[in-house]
Amino acid sequence: MLDQRHDDLANPAHDHNAYTLGAMHKHNVVIVCLPKGEVGTNSAAAVATRMISTFPSIRFGLMVGIGGGVPPNVRLGDVVVITPANGFPGVVQWDMGKAEQMDTFTQTGALNTPPSAVLTALTKLECKHDMEGSSISQYLEEIALKWPRLAPKYTRSETLEDVCFEANYNHATNEGKKRTHEDPIEWRNEDACCRFCDRSRALKRQPREMVVHYGLIASGNQVIKDATFRDKINSRMGGNILCFEMEAAGLMNNFPCAVIRGICDYCDSHKNNGWQEHAAAVAAAFAKELLSVIPPARVTDTRAAAEVMKHISDGVDLIRRGLFSLQSTQEDQHRKTLRCWLSPIDYEAIQGDIYRNYQPGTGKWFLDDFQFTHWLATPSETLFCTGIQGVGKTMMTAMVVDNLRARFLHTIDSQHVKIGIVFLYCIYERKNEQKSDDLLASILSQLALEQETIPKSIRELYNRHHQGRTRPSKQELSNEIHSIMEKYDTVFVVVDALDECGDDATRQDILCELFQLQQISDTRLMFTSRPNILPEHDGMRLLTIYANEKDVRRYLRSQIGHLSKVVEGDEVLQHKTETRIVESANGIFLLAQLYMSSLRGKETKKAIYRELDQMGTGNEGLDQAYHSAYNRIDSELARSPLCWVVCARRVLTADELQHALAIEPGTRSLDPTNFYDLQEIVSSCACLMVVDTISKNIRLVHATAKDYFQRKSLDYFPDAQKNIAASCLTYLGYAAFEHGACPNDETFEERLQQFPVFDYASRYWGHHCRDVEGSIQTLATALFLHKGRTSSASQCLFISESRRFSYSQRTPMGFTGVHLASYFGLHNIIAYVII
Repeated sequence: MLDQRHDDLANPAHDHNAYTLGAMHKHNVVIVCLPKGEVGTNSAAAVATRMISTFPSIRFGLMVGIGGGVPPNVRLGDVVVITPANGFPGVVQWDMGKAEQMDTFTQTGALNTPPSAVLTALTKLECKHDMEGSSISQYLEEIALKWPRLAPKYTRSETLEDVCFEANYNHATNEGKKRTHEDPIEWRNEDACCRFCDRSRALKRQPREMVVHYGLIASGNQVIKDATFRDKINSRMGGNILCFEMEAAGLMNNFPCAVIRGICDYCDSHKNNGWQEHAAAVAAAFAKELLSVIPPARVTDTRAAAEVMKHISDGVDLIRRGLFSLQSTQEDQHRKTLRCWLSPIDYEAIQGDIYRNYQPGTGKWFLDDFQFTHWLATPSETLFCTGIQGVGKTMMTAMVVDNLRARFLHTIDSQHVKIGIVFLYCIYERKNEQKSDDLLASILSQLALEQETIPKSIRELYNRHHQGRTRPSKQELSNEIHSIMEKYDTVFVVVDALDECGDDATRQDILCELFQLQQISDTRLMFTSRPNILPEHDGMRLLTIYANEKDVRRYLRSQIGHLSKVVEGDEVLQHKTETRIVESANGIFLLAQLYMSSLRGKETKKAIYRELDQMGTGNEGLDQAYHSAYNRIDSELARSPLCWVVCARRVLTADELQHALAIEPGTRSLDPTNFYDLQEIVSSCACLMVVDTISKNIRLVHATAKDYFQRKSLDYFPDAQKNIAASCLTYLGYAAFEHGACPNDETFEERLQQFPVFDYASRYWGHHCRDVEGSIQTLATALFLHKGRTSSASQCLFISESRRFSYSQRTPMGFTGVHLASYFGLHNIIAYVII
């Protein structure tokens, strides 16, 4: 088909293609074939890629070859040309998709459309054919003249017979025998030409000339020789397929090209090679005719194929990065979901809240101590650190966790060592959230969710329990931990305040599990505790934690600048302050902090000296410091929140405290103008209260503060139980709860969000009433005698902690006020209501 043949050029070293170069209708043309014997999308893609690399000025390609037609419209010797049709871009990859239920198959492999220069030329050529006819026969005659040896094969002869059999009629061989290599050669040739097939099963069709079809081509990686299968695929595409072939899908996604196929068979069992040469010739002739209607200038204006391919590649990379980012976001969200589900307490948040108050440079003595460095370097070692209250055990724990992270996590990849770091902060007030299975779940969460990908077993564990809102058993958690441990070379487990870990049974459970881990892996355990807890464990190393004098002085020097201006420049007073506090603190870091806090606000040197002279030591000093702090609180704004935090039956959130303080006796709803600012609440409490930055829980500055104020609660807060009980009953009597229990989980959770005190008031009002029944009878009766309010309170009271599906509807129905009073043991109120 070339009008002019050009000399061959030497190929680059990486290019193994064989090219034919020439001109056709003023266009320079590069012709390349697949290697002999190779077919399929992968081979086509490889050949095209090498060609574009060698000839970067190529604008577009024409994929010219043979294909199998889909009757009845398409016949042997016809030409099928790719054009977009019926929502498809022109070529579909028929073997790419997904199998679904009921034996259905959803197609997912649709490819790019041909270049616009080709599509517009096809429109022009189709119009020319309608008016003047095709030049294909003329080009075939030229072949016969120029290359007479090719004429018998490539120009149509009377020996080429177009017979299309019914789709359900399979090819027949000589006397029904299967063809073998032993059959006479003439028998095998006759078999291939359907000599023994029943011609009565052939479709009756009127003879016609060759036709050019425009539409959908299906591409795949396997030969189709089954008419039923052919029709099934065509039906899947809405009956729009004209032709099947095996290379186009390898190019159309990246390489700008058009596909031209001469039809040589019907993709059925009668398939033979008789029409292949002629089909190839008519396809090549059409390609030449197509180029005749494309102006060379139009080709020049078209972007180079290499540039298009790079643009597509860049676009794919951009999409891939976007998908990776989306997947990362989804993965992060799933990690967050799993972390919240596994662990009721966010230990990472606690670590952050504690360590942000770390005084740089302190604690170095601990990190340099032989017992710590030995634990750090010894497989399956246990370090037990004891210290009296207030010496800074929790801060030391936070420092160790940060040190482990800095020491190991940045060197893991380079050394190909996987090190796990797990930490738990035991908090007595949250013991209901720190049962042994809760602690195991937290260990599992920290180990599993630090993996690059979330382990499949963790996803399966979540899926098994999430829908039914159940919790994993202790055995399930233990098994998962043992499995995850295999992914680590070493795991450090740091547990703070073991003495605050619930009851003895819980403590023994978690210790037993951790010691078992040491038997199967390199697990290095570190505990902190008051001296009253000392587990029996062979080879356990002991280390006493105390407030190192250098650390205390370093802290004091960093804080002296925050005292009154009268201290500034007075080196004698500064030295006196530092020395006196160090002596009084006597190894208790907390006491040094409290004493420094007590000096703030002292505006004269005399007042500062007086405060220094009154400082005590040890537990007596702590009590004195807390008493002094309470005396500095001179407003109801501060004493009321302190009362709530000290006397509440569980840890409160900042939202709960703000709403609780806004409750006014005799009201039916909260006044939105009656809320205190959280920072004002905290700052007015003389450093006795803190708000955890991330968890937003509000608590006393230290466990010793909780101990002190609970011991002194009758002195400082004589009406606490009556006031809190009255606030809870007032809240439960709000109009919002008169409609009764929520009808579903979603509505119930919305109620908890909208009314932060509702959960606390419902669960604990009765406990606060127990010692003050007589003073709150009127409020209690108002609750008991209203069915809707009673129903609301009882639903929340009996909500299951497991939060299974429809959990809000699994509470006792028909509870009355007498039932509620009986539940809390309020005998006087029961008698009052019944009478």
